[in-house]
Amino acid sequence: MKDAAGQTFVKNILGDATQDTKATVSPTLNNTAVAGADAIKQTLDTSTKLSDLVDKDGNNLGLTAGNVIKFSGTQNGSEIKSTDFTVTNSTTVGDLLNSMRNTPELKDAVISLDATNGTINITGAAGAKNDLSNMKLSAQKSATDTSTVSGFNRMFGSVTVTQEAQDAASDSSLVSHIGANQGQTMNIDINEMSTKSLKLGSIDISTQTGAETAISVVNNALEAVSSERAKLGAFQNRLEHTINNLGTSSENLTASESRIRDVDMAKEMTEYSKNNILSQASQAMLAQAKSQPEQVLQLLR
Repeated sequence: MKDAAGQTFVKNILGDATQDTKATVSPTLNNTAVAGADAIKQTLDTSTKLSDLVDKDGNNLGLTAGNVIKFSGTQNGSEIKSTDFTVTNSTTVGDLLNSMRNTPELKDAVISLDATNGTINITGAAGAKNDLSNMKLSAQKSATDTSTVSGFNRMFGSVTVTQEAQDAASDSSLVSHIGANQGQTMNIDINEMSTKSLKLGSIDISTQTGAETAISVVNNALEAVSSERAKLGAFQNRLEHTINNLGTSSENLTASESRIRDVDMAKEMTEYSKNNILSQASQAMLAQAKSQPEQVLQLLR
C-alpha cells in the first residue's frame, strides 16, 4: 500500500497466500468465445497457408498477399511492440508463429500450436514481471492502408487467458484461532496493492495504442483492488460474527460460574441435614417393622 506521495508504508502486512510459480497464458486462435460461423473450419497445423483459412461455413477469412498482421498486447502493463508480419501467397501459420517468437517481450515464452483444438498456446516465463495480457492479432490491407481484414480480425481479435502470471510466495498469512474448539482457525492475508504489483508503474500514454492499453491496465487494477477490498470485508464480517459468538459464550460461562459461587452454604447444609435425619428415621422404622413378626414367632415356640 502507498500514501499520497507514493511511498510504501504497508507491504504484505499479513503476508501473501501461496501463489503459482508458472505463468501461463493460452489465447485461442479460433476465439472460442464466438459461436456459429465464427469458427475455423479446418484442422490447423504449421503448414496451413494463411490465405486458405476459412470459417465454419467455408467462407475465406480474406487474407491475401500484401496484408499486414500485427500482434499486440501488454506485458506487466507495458505495451508489446511487435514487428509487422506481411502476408504472401505462400506464408503459413508456422511463419506467423515464428514472427511472434521474434517479439522481444516473448523471448522467454514458449509458443506452440495445438492442431486438434486449433489454438495457439503461449506459455510465459515464471513471475509477475512476465505477465501477458490483452493479446490479439489484427490484420490490415497493407502497410499504408489501415482498412481492416474483417474476417481475420473477427476470429483473432481477442484471446482467452487461462491463467495470470504470479510470483512464487510462501504462505505467510496470519493464522488466528477464532473458536473454543481445536481446529477452529482462520487464515488472514492482505496482498500487496502497490503500483508495481498492480502493473501501473510502466503505463505509457504518449501514443494512442499505449493509451488504450493503459485503460485496460487501469481497469484490471481497479478489479484487483475491488476484489481485495471485498476479501477484507469478508474477513471483517467473519471476525465480527466470531466476536459476537464468543461474547455470548463468555456471558453464559460467567453466569454459570456466578450461580456456583453464590450458593447459600448454610441453607444447603440445613437441607442436607434434614434429608439425612429423615433417611435415618425411615431406616429405623423399617427395622422396627421387620422385628415385630420375628417377636411373635418367638412367643409361639
